[in-house]
Amino acid sequence: MTKFRGNNNTSTIKRLMIERGNYKKLAYFERGGLGPKHVLDFNFAERTQYGKVDLKGNAMIARQSKLKPVTSTTNSSNTIMLQNFMAEAYTEFVNHMNRACQLRIIKNDHPYLAKINAIRGYSSPVKAFREYMGLQLDEFNDIFLRNSGYLPQIMNFGQYCQQIIEFMSIIGENYPITLTGYHRSKNSDIFTSGFAVDIAGLDISDDRPKDELFLKDSNFPFYLKVARYYGLVVAKNAPFVLAADLSSPAMLPYMRKHGVYNIGDVFGENFTDARSSDITIMKSLLLEGYNDFVRLFPRERKIRVCNVGHTHSILESRTLTNINTVNKNHNQAFFNNIYIELRNFEERTPYRKADLRRIKRNANYYHKTLGEERAMAYINEQFRQLYKFKSGNTHDIKNRTKLKKQAKNT
Repeated sequence: MTKFRGNNNTSTIKRLMIERGNYKKLAYFERGGLGPKHVLDFNFAERTQYGKVDLKGNAMIARQSKLKPVTSTTNSSNTIMLQNFMAEAYTEFVNHMNRACQLRIIKNDHPYLAKINAIRGYSSPVKAFREYMGLQLDEFNDIFLRNSGYLPQIMNFGQYCQQIIEFMSIIGENYPITLTGYHRSKNSDIFTSGFAVDIAGLDISDDRPKDELFLKDSNFPFYLKVARYYGLVVAKNAPFVLAADLSSPAMLPYMRKHGVYNIGDVFGENFTDARSSDITIMKSLLLEGYNDFVRLFPRERKIRVCNVGHTHSILESRTLTNINTVNKNHNQAFFNNIYIELRNFEERTPYRKADLRRIKRNANYYHKTLGEERAMAYINEQFRQLYKFKSGNTHDIKNRTKLKKQAKNT
């Protein structure tokens, strides 16, 4: 009988918290419940951003040219993509497990730990972000603007963009609107890195099959041992998810074959900065959102006052626009300023208005004199330097633990 019953259908939040706590403490006995060193909790502190940010905290996007296909051992039509070195390490891991199955070292009737199959691998964060933003802009257009009283104030693209800032001030950090903000948030997962592979496709929110099919199974210790041998770690909250351990000596030979020798090299060679695409993607999404808004609200009734004091109403039409018109009517400073405002809300509003004016002024100066790349690097650094002090990271947890110990001793 399983001892873990937590799932998203658990009757009460209190009961669910208890069940989640039980799994976290009791799923593994090693190191006081933390599990073996090659079992990692990707829900803890900065590990939530594993593979999504580099060592400096910059949001990073995997280069498509560095991804390599991996084909299922039982279904040749099922192919996933992984980082090139991860694909090779994973393939050798699978071959090792399959040989063990054939030699009867492990039982061969397990649905997931006998013949290993890749169910899920790399997923594009840009594609996911566009789909996510489609839903966000639908809500902005059809719910927020429809009910906010702002409709008469929005007759063109520029006015539409200004209201996005107001919208962001309400929905806050949990619903980011820039690619960088999205990719650093919980909305984007480890699979966007190309470092991770799912070998079961089970519901991660359901603890029961994790226990019955993995933790209690006789094949599981061998699975953990072989994963470690090839430089792979197992996700604590999803034992059917494997990820590349970039600091493992066992992963290094696979990395070296592709000209990368450490974590910095991996992000330098196999990834690009998300910030380099931020404004371009933001601009295209706002353009799509505005045109959808125009189709939804093509005309606005305006009240006009005549010379003699009488009033009459007229219907004023909104018109669709395109990228050429947008670029003609709005310079880069316009989009830099919007982007800075949005990033500030995404990072829990660390800067006041005076600080934002300074950042905007400097960013636009750098853009004019040194180019877009330098301006974006400057903007990114203003927010990146604050990451260390955000709540929920290791630095914050250590400080809170220290304060609790001090309070007990007083």
